[in-house]
Amino acid sequence: MNCLELRRDILANPASASEEGLRHADSCPSCAVFRARALALETEIADLLAVPAPDGMEDRILAATVAGRRDSRRRFLAMAASIAGVAFVGAGAYFATQDDPDALAGINFVVEEEANAILTAKPANPADLVRVTHLMNLTLPSQLGEVRYIGTCPFQGTIAHHLIVTTPQGKATLLLLPDKSVDQRGVASARGLRSLVKPARRGSAAVIAESSRGLERIEQMVWSS
Repeated sequence: MNCLELRRDILANPASASEEGLRHADSCPSCAVFRARALALETEIADLLAVPAPDGMEDRILAATVAGRRDSRRRFLAMAASIAGVAFVGAGAYFATQDDPDALAGINFVVEEEANAILTAKPANPADLVRVTHLMNLTLPSQLGEVRYIGTCPFQGTIAHHLIVTTPQGKATLLLLPDKSVDQRGVASARGLRSLVKPARRGSAAVIAESSRGLERIEQMVWSS
């Protein structure tokens, strides 16, 4: 087992490591420090981010999801009924669903750069994450999932506050970008992942998840304010 493989295992569950991983950590001081830091951060993050979700949030998320699906069905039926406008509507839908460049960059980061960013990251201060989320008017409630990693890393010419979260829908990455503004919400789908980028009170944030359902759930929670 090499350093990258061990650190991926640690991020999946800091408290659980294979015998092979433990042997590697015993012989690799930097990985031993990484594991110790991950174990300590897991407790500290849980305390700092134990923000209760607003009353009724889960019900609102469910209602919004159901309403969105109903609206999608109505839009589909309306388009199907308008045969004369099929070509025009089809072209509009095509361009409307093009991958947003910033959202696509988030996917590429997760696939190509995230592991290396973790390997080279400096020790993170969870209090900085709390400060940034308040500045951006975003929410990271405990119901979001288990935070497995926090750090900072370069992203598109600025510094991102980098989180990895294990949710009921699988792993998700959040990139908080207080110094990078976007004009509107953008989405992308590539390489087996879904991504969105969305404005915040200051800057923007990107979410990269393994499913559309997971992406919707995180968006409803993070931008709940």
